[in-house]
Amino acid sequence: ENTPVSPHRLALTMLIKIVKSLGCAYGCGEGHRGLSGDRLRHQAQNCLTKLYKLDKMQFRQTMRDYVNKDSLNNVVDFLHALLGFCMEPVTDNKAGFGNNFTTMDNKSTAQSIEGIIVSAMFKSLITRCASTTHELHSPENLGLYCDIRQLVQFIKEAHGNVFRRVALSALLDS
Repeated sequence: ENTPVSPHRLALTMLIKIVKSLGCAYGCGEGHRGLSGDRLRHQAQNCLTKLYKLDKMQFRQTMRDYVNKDSLNNVVDFLHALLGFCMEPVTDNKAGFGNNFTTMDNKSTAQSIEGIIVSAMFKSLITRCASTTHELHSPENLGLYCDIRQLVQFIKEAHGNVFRRVALSALLDS
């Protein structure tokens, strides 16, 4: 555990904290709204994209480690700030099973980095939630439980391919 932290991991960890502190773009809680908040979110997404392009393997591993080591509240808050899953996702008019089999070729930079992050984090998040089901159902965690349900529904609608891969993986593992 005394191994030095790479500059890439350190920068990504700082960006996660910055995105989390910006909060939801739709004004949930204390999220920064307006033009300045949107500009900062856009810059953060550009930085996330650059870090991903610098070292894809370490980016994915850092995201998985973040899910496994930080509190579930922090992870969900980060994803809320990044994805804005409190609102209905903007998907193509092709609703239903056939949604989002794409590999993010024709998506904007913000959508593609979101897809990359969701793809990297979702299986670890679902595994962690499944292993802490008893705690999630307790009355003091009702808010977190509802947020996780909303996040999973958002990912099902907006990132259907990732959702189906993780669901299939869970079936194969059980």
